[in-house]
Amino acid sequence: MIYHDNLETLILDRYKSNNADEMFILSGYTGPSPISKLSSLQIKSTVIHGIQSQVSKSLNAYQTITSNSNCDVYIKNNYNHSKIYCWLRNNYPVDILSGSANFSTAGLNSVFRGETLFEVDKADWSNTYNYLKNALQDSIISTSYTPKALPKQKLPLTSSSNQLDKVLSFNPPKAEIYVGGRGRKMQPKSGWNWGHGAGNNAPDVAEQRIRTALINSIPHLFPNNGVNVNHKKGQALKNKKANAEILFDDGFVMDATFEQDGGKNSSGQTLYKAFSSYPDKATYGRYIRKRLGLSPTSLITDADLKRRGKDTITLELLSPGVYFCDFL
Repeated sequence: MIYHDNLETLILDRYKSNNADEMFILSGYTGPSPISKLSSLQIKSTVIHGIQSQVSKSLNAYQTITSNSNCDVYIKNNYNHSKIYCWLRNNYPVDILSGSANFSTAGLNSVFRGETLFEVDKADWSNTYNYLKNALQDSIISTSYTPKALPKQKLPLTSSSNQLDKVLSFNPPKAEIYVGGRGRKMQPKSGWNWGHGAGNNAPDVAEQRIRTALINSIPHLFPNNGVNVNHKKGQALKNKKANAEILFDDGFVMDATFEQDGGKNSSGQTLYKAFSSYPDKATYGRYIRKRLGLSPTSLITDADLKRRGKDTITLELLSPGVYFCDFL
């Protein structure tokens, strides 16, 4: 049987139907959000992150999960892009899925990526499980892992022409994004203050506006190169699922949705206009205000940003759909 929808729910709930007492995952890319959810379940689990060059910013989160839960996160020494989900009972496989979906929010939830998983034939369970055990032998637990020093990336020769935002690096994709709006001012009814507008939003919600010029300057920083695949498809302004996850500098992990109709690229395709938390936008709004030392429903002002010492955030793509956001 092949699966292509609700993959995150499928992975996290499947142990309830196959009566497994342990889960084993090997994934090229991983994300802290689904691993955190897995660690809260009543099942022992092991996750191997297969591409160590993509783990540096997520390492602290993985070490915390490993130290404080029944989930152990390992880092593979040698490159492995496999995606295998294996359930065990009494140390023997009882169910295995494989396919193209990484164990990350984007890999499990983003419909436009066309990710699938299929059931591995029972005759292949033993060989597949041995493959996983060999991968584990070539891995090191995250709490003992020391990241290798990466070569310094040269800054881009050109940067965003948009005065509000700045491209910091093309490899890895990284940009500094102004948190306000026109005139380099905080907007009283949009962006971080979206909940103070005339709509039906509560005053604790927020979104981060993404300007068209920035997406066109560094499209590969954003899901689907910044193109809103939901444009003219029903609820074009919203997503029914998270399509990314964001790890913040203080360790906070947030499921995110890039959405809404913004400007266009050179091909005439409609781009995203903003990102926020998923499934509710209050998670992002309350988080921002907490970092600023404000109440959950406060109107955020330029004076608050001045007291903070900066008026931007830094967004870096760690792996497909997995971001690091430096708030400080």
